[in-house]
Amino acid sequence: MADLDLYEEEELEEEAAAAERSDRTFKILVGIMAGIIVLAGLCGGVYVLWLGPKMAADRAALNHDIELTNEAIRLTNEAIIAAAAAMTGTVPGAAGPVTPTFTPAPPTDTPRPTDTYTPTPQMVAEVTETPTPPAELASAQQPAPSPTPTRRVTPTPATSAKKEKVPATGIGAFETGLIACGLVFLLIVVRRLRRS
Repeated sequence: MADLDLYEEEELEEEAAAAERSDRTFKILVGIMAGIIVLAGLCGGVYVLWLGPKMAADRAALNHDIELTNEAIRLTNEAIIAAAAAMTGTVPGAAGPVTPTFTPAPPTDTPRPTDTYTPTPQMVAEVTETPTPPAELASAQQPAPSPTPTRRVTPTPATSAKKEKVPATGIGAFETGLIACGLVFLLIVVRRLRRS
């Protein structure tokens, strides 16, 4: 009997040591999960307090620059229209837009093709002497300037205050916290199920 008691005590000591080791592992895992939750909260706080307002201010400054550019283009266009009106006496586009109308053309009598041979005329090059212009006309004739492409800023449509919000994509801070709490709850439930 004494031998059996000795083995029972060893088994109890081994079970206690195994339970203590698994409790320590569980506590480490809970600590890691809590650290992840705290880190996610800190990152969310940094975004809300520092990055979010900075990005909103940058976006507002960019929109203001775009609005100023559009206003400058509008004023330039109005000045060009006014200058054209002063030169010609009419304002372009003042009569309103011209609506095209469809006028059908009367049918024509098209001759049918025939199989007859018609020779094509041959071009003969003749060399003729070109007269030279007088000296005063030669200096007045300068080559016409060639057009060069220029860059133009195209106006962007005006945006309302409702459209300036950044669309919500992905999972927000609240949903992340809920998922983390759910994972911690799942970890506790699984741990309790393993013990029973």
